[in-house]
Amino acid sequence: MKQSFNRVFFFAALLVATTTSWATPRPVPLSELFPGAGQTKSVVVINKVLERYHYRKVNLDDEFAQQVFEKYLEALDPSRAFFQAHDIERFETGSRRLAEQLRSGDLAIAFDVFRVYRMRVDERVAHALQLLKGQFDFNRTLFYEVDPKHKKWLDSEAELNELWRKRVMNDFLTLRLASKPDAEIRERLQKRYDGLARRIHQFKGDDIFQTFINAYTQTLEPHTSFMSPDTSVNFDISMKLSLEGIGAVLRGDNEYTVVQSTVAGGPARESGQIHSGDQMLAWDKDWMAQWKMSSAGAWKMWWTKFVVPKVPWCACNCCPKRPARRTAPAKSRWCATKSN
Repeated sequence: MKQSFNRVFFFAALLVATTTSWATPRPVPLSELFPGAGQTKSVVVINKVLERYHYRKVNLDDEFAQQVFEKYLEALDPSRAFFQAHDIERFETGSRRLAEQLRSGDLAIAFDVFRVYRMRVDERVAHALQLLKGQFDFNRTLFYEVDPKHKKWLDSEAELNELWRKRVMNDFLTLRLASKPDAEIRERLQKRYDGLARRIHQFKGDDIFQTFINAYTQTLEPHTSFMSPDTSVNFDISMKLSLEGIGAVLRGDNEYTVVQSTVAGGPARESGQIHSGDQMLAWDKDWMAQWKMSSAGAWKMWWTKFVVPKVPWCACNCCPKRPARRTAPAKSRWCATKSN
């Protein structure tokens, strides 16, 4: 739909603002990926809550802290395709005092590991994209181990390069067996690898904190989890089965968000201005800050599972058959507006 590419939508599903910014969430600079004072205090509180209220006794000793660290590495790099053995050795040196650091709320090691992880992801993605420019020889037998239980941390960059050569060949061959032409395969894989790096660059301090604390709590037992503020809001929505919004099913399409469908009775469909296939090129900046491409699947699930029970009326009278609510703000919150 050509008209989809000529539209700019300004959505504010739960927030009100008058300024906009690009729909693609900005990459988070490495300089921002350091623990904050609030997170330090949170770790101290989490320690006390677990010690006092959890049914399993927390013994925060060196052995337990080492298990936490190993689970954190597993959460970041389960296939052992990014870190090298010398990275792990350096991390282990810094994690020897992890039990003491956790008791005091010191999260420096967790953020240090993630910063290195992001750099390693960039290196591997750049190598994978370079491999896509060449040709692959499928006329010989190769073995590619996919079970992480049988993998070890590789010692050199050359070994990682060979691992990724096999990984890219495996991805390429899988799509070729699905009868995809080579040109389309290269385009798809390029978007896939670019998307991997892009998602990692969107990780904020809260995301790192949540990942590390979940490694902590799940080392204790697998049913205890920590939720960041954004995750907690999303969890409440899924549990309550209710949600205020425009009534649209959203999905991620590389760096853009696309309207997959609209919900009957919702402002999106009633306005007649939002259609399946429309790309969102700009967002309300506060709403955009809560959106990461990694959460697109969850939003799609919520929007498709239940019809919006509370529909805020459009305040600009642009939505047909929808009277403006007197208490609504002067500017439209829910409808789509066209921009030349």
